[in-house]
Amino acid sequence: MADLLRKLHFDPRVGPDLLQSLSVGGVDGTTRNRFRGSAAAERVRAKTGTLNGVSCLSGYVGDQSDLVVFSIMVEGLRHRAVNSVRGAQVSAVNAMMRYARGTLGPAPAEEAMPLITRTLTGTRLSCRRSSPRRGPENRRH
Repeated sequence: MADLLRKLHFDPRVGPDLLQSLSVGGVDGTTRNRFRGSAAAERVRAKTGTLNGVSCLSGYVGDQSDLVVFSIMVEGLRHRAVNSVRGAQVSAVNAMMRYARGTLGPAPAEEAMPLITRTLTGTRLSCRRSSPRRGPENRRH
């Protein structure tokens, strides 16, 4: 999914329309309440998806010069765990936002979620940069 989103982002025929069709975290659509007040608020554009036992969140986070493409799918969850899983997804996207800004470090206290490891069985996380980081400290050796 992340590879598809990356390719679509760079396709001038569909990229701008796709980006505009996704909800803005903390502002509108299905991500309005998920990202309100978080590091990624107004800097994440995503689509949510929920089925019985599955929760997905895919999209882009960052600024135009440094976007991270992500797709998070959690399967095998129980109905009562949905809020915990959504919170974990937000925490993951906030960490990606800090990565895009170059400020990756310990999560602020409001993002810490101590019970997540128990509820995230089956999580698949894929993130790729849409633009390479510059500077020798970020080059592969």
